[in-house]
Amino acid sequence: MKRSGIDDDIVRNASGAELLSLLSPRLGLVTARGCSGAAMRVSEIRHVEAAILDLES
Repeated sequence: MKRSGIDDDIVRNASGAELLSLLSPRLGLVTARGCSGAAMRVSEIRHVEAAILDLES
């Protein structure tokens, strides 16, 4: 079942595990530089959407 136009691959990986592997290296670098956060990329937002849909179902 397709929801919100999200790819089937993203829905299959909606546990959030892929998101952590995408964000962790970049956030580590941002933190090391003394910043408090980093903007998400479009591809990362799609993983968050999929995880939310997974929680809703």
